[in-house]
Amino acid sequence: MKNDKQKKSSSLADFVIEKLQKEIASGKFKKGTKIPPEPELMERYNVGRSTIREAIKTLAKQGMLKVQQGSGTFVTGDKNTAEPLEQKLRKAAAKEINEVSTLLAKETARLATINRKEKDVKALVQTLGERAKAIGAAEYDAAKEADVRFHSIIAKTSGNTVMADLYETFTQSIRNRDKSQNVSFFQSTQKLLEQLLTAIQSQNEKKAATIISQLPQ
Repeated sequence: MKNDKQKKSSSLADFVIEKLQKEIASGKFKKGTKIPPEPELMERYNVGRSTIREAIKTLAKQGMLKVQQGSGTFVTGDKNTAEPLEQKLRKAAAKEINEVSTLLAKETARLATINRKEKDVKALVQTLGERAKAIGAAEYDAAKEADVRFHSIIAKTSGNTVMADLYETFTQSIRNRDKSQNVSFFQSTQKLLEQLLTAIQSQNEKKAATIISQLPQ
């Protein structure tokens, strides 16, 4: 029930974000001007106060809005302000996300086999063990968390911070799209990840690339 509420809240915030972006892009809310106060926005978009605040917070981080305490919220960006990657991914087609994620996975795994250190291998072993334990206990959230963390460690081990950030964002986006709420996916890939860990540990680039190509997204 809690997850359902979080998803609903997130989708409502995305709705408000998109509406505000369009009104700013169209010039309805011009750069340097103040947007309507919260009560008016709540009525305008038929949502609650927390949703409005979440949307404003996101757009403020994006650089499109600026909240001035006691004065209101002002437009600081325009139609050329970049949309956050997380928001783009929520609207993107699953096929497109999977294609980019696979490319990132192959390169991060390749670099990880070259740059890995003993501490990285230990972290991967521990996290994969936690993933297996969560699968055995049929604990979906714990399995998902361990899965994302495992891939995140590989990405960071690559030594390329930009690629690591991108891959972590894509992995999280893919897992968030999973509506099954069961551990069957994680169970089906556990053996492959164990083989991937062995390939990274033995610094076998070719083997790591082969395993990544076999992993379902």
